[in-house]
Amino acid sequence: MIPIIKEGSHLLVRLGPKQYQKGDIVVFLKEGQLAAHRIIKTKNSSLILKGDNNSDVDGFFEAKQLLGKVEKIIYPEYTIDLNNRKNQFLKHFFALYSRLNLKFPFLFKIRKLYKIPFLKKLYRFSIKS
Repeated sequence: MIPIIKEGSHLLVRLGPKQYQKGDIVVFLKEGQLAAHRIIKTKNSSLILKGDNNSDVDGFFEAKQLLGKVEKIIYPEYTIDLNNRKNQFLKHFFALYSRLNLKFPFLFKIRKLYKIPFLKKLYRFSIKS
């Protein structure tokens, strides 16, 4: 989930909310370990999960299979509140990015985009709480 969730950051997770929406980062069990990935699509009552930089989806999940929703990402220098108004756009942007990354993986490498100084400043400005 780089660049949103970097190694060493802490996650504040709200356990078992009843409603999930596209763009939310959720926590679930994957191969016996905790994982945090984004909901990229909802289909009927199923949710499709994918890590932002993964080349494949995790599959279909029911809301009851998810452990919770990430509310905040805590770094030593700052905290990202995923529920504040300005981050709602970013949630949808990253969900769209992840879906496009499935179809055109050679075009969309967020790690490369994140190194462009202007985009890095814009991203940092928009996510800091």
